Amino acid sequence: MSRIAEEILKAIEQKVFPGAALLVASKGDVLYREFFGNATLLPSPEPVAEKTLFDIASLTKPVSTAMLTLAAVKEKGLPLNGTVSRYLEGFREEDKGKITIRHLLKHTSGLPAWRPYYEEIAREHPNAVGKRESRQHYLEKISQEPLDMPVAYQRIYSDLGFILLGILIEDFWGMTLDQIFLGNVATPLEMKDTFYIPAGAREPRPYERFAATEESVWRKKLIRGEVHDDNAYTLGGIAGHAGLFSTVDDLHRFLVAFEKGYRDQHPLLSRDLVHEFVGPKVKLKLGWDTPSQDDSQAGKYFSKNSIGHLGYTGCSFWADLDQDFHVILLTNRVHPSSKNEAIKEFRPKIHDIIYEELIA
Repeated sequence: MSRIAEEILKAIEQKVFPGAALLVASKGDVLYREFFGNATLLPSPEPVAEKTLFDIASLTKPVSTAMLTLAAVKEKGLPLNGTVSRYLEGFREEDKGKITIRHLLKHTSGLPAWRPYYEEIAREHPNAVGKRESRQHYLEKISQEPLDMPVAYQRIYSDLGFILLGILIEDFWGMTLDQIFLGNVATPLEMKDTFYIPAGAREPRPYERFAATEESVWRKKLIRGEVHDDNAYTLGGIAGHAGLFSTVDDLHRFLVAFEKGYRDQHPLLSRDLVHEFVGPKVKLKLGWDTPSQDDSQAGKYFSKNSIGHLGYTGCSFWADLDQDFHVILLTNRVHPSSKNEAIKEFRPKIHDIIYEELIA
């Protein structure tokens, strides 16, 4: 058994997460692809399989929202330096009037990281929960939210900024995010298992394919086959900050395409535009994270020219644009409780082992 498999099975035994799917690729070729543990523990264990669908949480930001912004720039001339107030009412006050689309992508809008708006909306507008009409309530609340920092002063990773960006992109395209994503990302990249689930919609994929997430106190049930994030759920399951479900194979297709675009080899992704979002001269990447200098969740071997993202549910991916390899780790660490944060110690360790075993 490989060190990689040993470490993951040990993590499952120690209840870091119930199950995991791991894919490692170099120069576009898959070096490692394995599935471990259970997609759910309740009411009885069911194993993770090749087709298991994970709620990828904030990986939605680069995979959907940043990609759709990039597509809007390329196809429809959306200006990255255009102000939010140009497209959405309620953002014309002196402080928020300076916020641009680029600021939202870079997390430098000054907006707070997170707010439990779902609780307020459930109290104030119970009939709007899980429906598209809640978008207007979110817009009002974000427009009234005091900024934590002046615009462009400092990076504050913000779900609120991406909720706002998701609504802006929908209004700009005149379509819902799930429709725009299907037409501009999922279909052309053949990502047949990456999608949003509109709240209350009849999902054609079998319930058993979904990895379970949390036993939710707020929703009073086990979350499986619907989005885990409560703000995304309240927004109708379709949001800019969270909401996508996917598999390791689909995310591999996505990263291969993006890496090719970075090198000017992909018909859908122009090199110039990809470099405007994540090029080596861009200090704060647009819609993507970079490994932190100290104690990075990506471990110690990814170069400075790497991009990736973490998701609250326990999913992550990292792509090293210099060394041309990527690692996709999907887990359901929030099952059955999101209070379990042991993955923070596990992630850097497994990335280091993967590098030593497969890349070095």
